[in-house]
Amino acid sequence: MNISVIIGAVIALACLFAAFRFLRKKRLVDDMPTSKTLGVFIGLAELKGTAESDKPLTSYLAGMPCVLYTWKIEEHWSRTVTSIGAKGVPTTRHESGWTVVAKDQQKAPFYLKDDTGVIRIIPDGAEIQDKQIFNKTCRFSDPLYFAKGPLKEIADSDHERRFTETAIPLHANLYIMGQARQREDIVAAEIAKDKNCPMFLVSTRTEKQISSGLGFWFWGLAGHRVAGNRRGCLAWQHRLPSFSAIERTIIFNYRWRLLAHHRPGLDVAGLQQPDKSAPAGAAGLV
Repeated sequence: MNISVIIGAVIALACLFAAFRFLRKKRLVDDMPTSKTLGVFIGLAELKGTAESDKPLTSYLAGMPCVLYTWKIEEHWSRTVTSIGAKGVPTTRHESGWTVVAKDQQKAPFYLKDDTGVIRIIPDGAEIQDKQIFNKTCRFSDPLYFAKGPLKEIADSDHERRFTETAIPLHANLYIMGQARQREDIVAAEIAKDKNCPMFLVSTRTEKQISSGLGFWFWGLAGHRVAGNRRGCLAWQHRLPSFSAIERTIIFNYRWRLLAHHRPGLDVAGLQQPDKSAPAGAAGLV
């Protein structure tokens, strides 16, 4: 068997596996009802509110009150490299890039507040979707260059640095999905990492934005499931026949359910049906 066929099959399976992981997460976000912080049940919960803390952190670059922040400093370098080719002919090439010279992340437990009360959030182990609060590129003449960055420059430095920082600012609106459990210190619930929990997300995005992002990744991976196969590019939208029969059935069923979820009164009788050659029971895969 051609090695390229084997590699293509492995990539296809990996893409489909990853695609349906995003699909499962999207369904969780779409179908999970939003709970209130007061009286949240133990188990998987979806919550919405604002990030609050009695002792907020102060971000390193922007100096902004927050409950979590991540910063990074990169330095630009460039060099000319001369090498001797196989026939003894010297060749010269120019190389350049950015190197991370300093970075850090700080986070601490905080509270999510809604109109009924507060609940403690332990962000360790969560997928964090924060927002950018600082982004600046400057030369060594700028006071920021050495005030926040290392005093020593890297080899072949162009004396240019890029400072970026993301954070969850204090009072920011949050969407949280994670495992609610009993606190050990008082009789109250908290949200924390659980190895059996299918999703632990702390996001500054809205529920709609999160769902749309997961849907984008699902269709993107499904449409590009075979690397180098041009028929796979956007096949879900324009070239559905390039998928196998069972894949077409899966995609059709998902599209039908997505339409039915967002447009309950939609008549789907006229939609194109999946290939009749699909194996019996394929519809049950989704």
